[in-house]
Amino acid sequence: MTSAYRPVFFAAVAFLSGAIVGWSAELNWLIPAVASCAFFVAAIALLPAADRTGMVKWLLAAAVFLAGCASMQYTASKADWNVEGEYALTGRVTEVSRNSKNTVVRLSEIKIEQESLNNDVFITFYDEKIPETDDYISIPKAKLSLPKKRAYRFAFDDRQYCAANNVLYRATCEGFVVTGHAHDVFAAARGARATIGKRLDELYGSRSSIVKALILGDTESVTDVENDGFIASGISHVLALSGLHIGIIIFGLFYFLKRIKAPYYLTIVLTLTALLAYLMLTGMKISAVRAGVLCVCVLLSQCAAWKYDSMTGLAIAFFAVVLPNPAVIFDLGFQFSFSAVFGIICVSPDGNANLYDEKMPTAKDKFLGAIRASAAVTVCTLPYVANVNNYFWMPSLLLNLAVIPFVSAALPVLLVLSALYLIFPGVFLWAGAVGGWIVDVLRFFAGGSDWLPEFGVELPSTYPLAALIVLAGVWLVSKTNVFYSRKWMRAAAGGFCAAAAIICFVLPSQWRGDVQIVFLNGGDKCSAVVSTAAGGCAVIDAGADIYGYAVKNSVVPQKTVITKGDTDHAAGLDALVSGGRAGSIYTGEDGAYALAAKYSGEKITALSEGDTVAVDENTCIEIKYVSGKSGMVVRLVHKGRGLCLFMTDAALYDEGLIGGDISAEILVAGRNGKDGSTGRGLTDRVGQDYTVIQSARGGSAQVLDRLGSGFVYNTGENGQITFTADGDRIEAEAMYETW
Repeated sequence: MTSAYRPVFFAAVAFLSGAIVGWSAELNWLIPAVASCAFFVAAIALLPAADRTGMVKWLLAAAVFLAGCASMQYTASKADWNVEGEYALTGRVTEVSRNSKNTVVRLSEIKIEQESLNNDVFITFYDEKIPETDDYISIPKAKLSLPKKRAYRFAFDDRQYCAANNVLYRATCEGFVVTGHAHDVFAAARGARATIGKRLDELYGSRSSIVKALILGDTESVTDVENDGFIASGISHVLALSGLHIGIIIFGLFYFLKRIKAPYYLTIVLTLTALLAYLMLTGMKISAVRAGVLCVCVLLSQCAAWKYDSMTGLAIAFFAVVLPNPAVIFDLGFQFSFSAVFGIICVSPDGNANLYDEKMPTAKDKFLGAIRASAAVTVCTLPYVANVNNYFWMPSLLLNLAVIPFVSAALPVLLVLSALYLIFPGVFLWAGAVGGWIVDVLRFFAGGSDWLPEFGVELPSTYPLAALIVLAGVWLVSKTNVFYSRKWMRAAAGGFCAAAAIICFVLPSQWRGDVQIVFLNGGDKCSAVVSTAAGGCAVIDAGADIYGYAVKNSVVPQKTVITKGDTDHAAGLDALVSGGRAGSIYTGEDGAYALAAKYSGEKITALSEGDTVAVDENTCIEIKYVSGKSGMVVRLVHKGRGLCLFMTDAALYDEGLIGGDISAEILVAGRNGKDGSTGRGLTDRVGQDYTVIQSARGGSAQVLDRLGSGFVYNTGENGQITFTADGDRIEAEAMYETW
């Protein structure tokens, strides 16, 4: 079946495109909603005209695109409350996630001051007393805050993450009262999952974490070390419930019923019932729901004697997952799941499935199909791997050829053994040894990246557009589109998409200008990265997540200057040093001894007034003032021109003691912009065009008044701020503009 006969698939593509544009544009949702309705009406009006079918298709495509745009805007603004502060809160606990630092509880069915909230809330608990799943709780005083935007380019965006989970607020609280417990079908499913999990703990012991991930989709007990191993080796997908797990379990039941010659419709009904029960037991995870909808499409196509089309089935699954909450497109599990299956469908020899087809593929066909599927999954998910892990182990393609068949064979064994133990615990104690061996083999595979670490490569993060371009390229060169019979067009389209994807990977690291200064949003924590066209790179303060920025943007600092040893200036230094990205470390004389003792083996240089730290032959960092209490005041100079003056924690008193030339085009306000700094005398001497305040709250009213009408940026409001000096010009670019 060619792409010309896949209207649902193209509707899904149009809706996805509209949703992405809608989130980015941040327009009033009413505008695209009205336009969408107008296009739908126009298309319906033109339907009787047979010679205008092409125009009807374009109108419908535009209508679906605008509907996607409108739905995303409605999703982003549908909450009844959009305020921050302390409120009385009641709701139902539907999820509890524990880690080494805290416990995050998801609260649903919420009322804030007796007013219902359509969205959920993530509540963070730092003490040992936490509610249980499906408890109804009352919180007298919960401090609500909106999720934060990303701190720098390619950083984690909590706003998108929370929107994808239908969560409006994050909150903290000091106490709660349990007012009841839920007893509906969802509570019963979660209770059953918890009970089964405890029994699996008894059977498999320390290996139960992997078994629960494979069977129940419960990854909470998988340790960070285990998870990192699966991720690094490129086989983490086996721990996520997906088509592999659902297909083996559900179609295994289907073929069993078929083998015992159960009535046709009874087989369909029992299989669908088992599918729904299993999905509820596993928590209705996105990848499982996607696989479940595909299974339903296959089964129903058998009932209706329709020819099943995989691409159409995937599109139906897309709408089933997306329509309740369009922001789910930002969920990483959604992206991995749908992209991987899309790639597999594109490289499949055909796009249909017949469960009663007795013709079995040959061993050669299975092997070649496994290679194609593994390659397609690797290519289609590579942009997400780059953005999340920034690491790719190249032999993972071959490793998956062994892992996927092994899991396909081992999963039914694990399921049967676990089920037998649950029914007859005293008889099947030996099942733990067999299941333990299976888990040991998987852990052996997960250590694959340790066998040949030289084949691991670091990948910079890239723009989300790269993922869509890669998917478009795979589709254009596959048999699932009308261009497949035209080799020259297929080659040209695929080559164009490949080139565009490569550009998306390379473009973020491309240089422009002579010197670039990047300020990260770390709340009240200070961090700046200085890069030059000559290849120099230096970090001035490491308070924010400087290591994450360096990894995601392929930045390797040669020198790190710590102006003050406090947490807000040096909290990220540990990660830089352990990750091998700190280079030579420079700090004031008072802090040098402490750093030398903490980082033995690292090169630590003590600085005093008048010293300079070279970034390249034309760029250096001048030490203008050193104080044990206020830290160092440093100035970035390029070809004798003062670019940026960093005031650290200098107070008004310190400002009068700074000697020499301190003129600069950018002034970084001292003390995070608090009052008692950045006096008139200082600003007159600096003569800055731009001022940067590194603070979550912004500068005080007194400081802002003294700064006058110049350009003032605040990392808390503007996010990452990038200044580019090129010749005599300097340009500023903020991630979030506020004027």
